[in-house]
Amino acid sequence: MNYEEALRYLDEHASYEKTGRVESPSLDNISRFMDLMANPQLNYPVIHVTGTNGKGSTTQIITKLLMAHGLQVGTYTSPHLESLTERITRDGEQIDQQEFADCVAAIADIEVLAGVRPSYFDIMTAAAFRYFADSAVDVAVIEVGMLGRWDATNVVKSDVAVITNIALDHMEFAGPTLQHIAHEKVGISKANSSLVIGDDNPELFPIWNESLHAKLIRRGEDFELNENQLAVGGRSLSVRTSRASYSDIHLPLHGIHQGSNASIALAA
Repeated sequence: MNYEEALRYLDEHASYEKTGRVESPSLDNISRFMDLMANPQLNYPVIHVTGTNGKGSTTQIITKLLMAHGLQVGTYTSPHLESLTERITRDGEQIDQQEFADCVAAIADIEVLAGVRPSYFDIMTAAAFRYFADSAVDVAVIEVGMLGRWDATNVVKSDVAVITNIALDHMEFAGPTLQHIAHEKVGISKANSSLVIGDDNPELFPIWNESLHAKLIRRGEDFELNENQLAVGGRSLSVRTSRASYSDIHLPLHGIHQGSNASIALAA
């Protein structure tokens, strides 16, 4: 299979991104594929990121922080701007088109043998997990596609889960209130992991506290953005975490919201 054939194979499968429709929420198909692929997503530590806004930027900032510490980092995001290969990177470099096609070909073979029909996003997610395992990454940073609990990425066993914030989105799938949406997003937290909460809405505290199996790291208690000023080429930040205080941080991104994203990334 070459890259063009991989794209055609993907286009033959159901895509929420194109149709706006999803099947009944279930991880059965992606879990079945992962089992048949020997669960590549269990071969490396994972930081799993969700949230209504800022999850993409937070994912990229976490990636840069880990790379700065000399780690080889696999990153999975969605959607893409120009090429599908943007979604799967290693140390910031996109997956090679033929390597991508090879990963997709392996998934296509499993579909034939197992008789399980994956979605477009299932295929992309499985391809990313396989690529990261083949590349022997030190850690993977995985951005949720939609909500969290029933997202295909939620077959990982994350060491750290991140919820950037909660606002009203995807209500047709989660429910009409912030509490419904928070409940779906907190579903990415795992036993004996850490859960970083960037949203400080007190109405949602009871939902976070339900995650008794995870160590909570909350904005305003365990980390705080103390300074977020406009600076030449970006923002100047001061961030406190439970482990250290960081001052005069230069963030080469514009927008006051990026300071908040960076503080969450540091906490993670």
